[in-house]
Amino acid sequence: MRRKNETRQLKALKELQGIQQLNTLKTVQEKVRTLDSSVHSLLNNELARNQDFLALHNITTNSMNLMNELEKGTRNKFLTLESLEVKHGNSIDSIYNKTIQSESRINTLENTITANISSLKEHQILTRDNNKRVALTACGGGNGISSGTALTFDSVKSSYGISNLASFKSTGYFTCETPGLYLISVVIMTHTDDANVYINKNNNHVIYAYISDSQSASSPAVLVTGLEIGDTINITPAKYMYVYSDRSCVTIVKVA
Repeated sequence: MRRKNETRQLKALKELQGIQQLNTLKTVQEKVRTLDSSVHSLLNNELARNQDFLALHNITTNSMNLMNELEKGTRNKFLTLESLEVKHGNSIDSIYNKTIQSESRINTLENTITANISSLKEHQILTRDNNKRVALTACGGGNGISSGTALTFDSVKSSYGISNLASFKSTGYFTCETPGLYLISVVIMTHTDDANVYINKNNNHVIYAYISDSQSASSPAVLVTGLEIGDTINITPAKYMYVYSDRSCVTIVKVA
């Protein structure tokens, strides 16, 4: 009886041991499955991480390529801009130089036109002056005249184209107002012997008349000379002499 009980106990113990082993096996299997799941999850995470790294690497690579292209494009644009600056700079310099040349040509043309107009005006004035009549006949003298003193001819017989008659009558100086070729004729009557009377141009002796007789006598002097505006003509004795005022005359005529 006792033996049967021990057998039953042993059998129960074996069954219990089997159950425990079975439970242990199940536990181990569960742990294995859990570990396998964890490993699988880790593998998936690692794969995802690798894919993330790969995507990040691709993004970085693409970004670098884009930056390189952008840098290259920017460099090309800068080179193009520099080329345009040089080109436009040269164009501006060329335009500026052409403008300066044009202004110079315009100034030259203006000066030429001005010179031509002045020349034309001078020609017109000269033509007009050449056609202008200038003539004067006056008598005088003034009795005793000192050497080198201009004879005055205050009795004007006729005059044409002369505006400064008052000065001529008071000083004895004929001042040319109209340029041209002039004929000057002087007749002086005196009773002074060995007398010389000079016709002077700009106070320089040009020609003279000589009177040798101590009796009352006259002698002419004739001069043809070109006169410009401002030139003067006057008559002076070489020494003190007596001049008959009503018989001593001068004639000045513009002949061309």
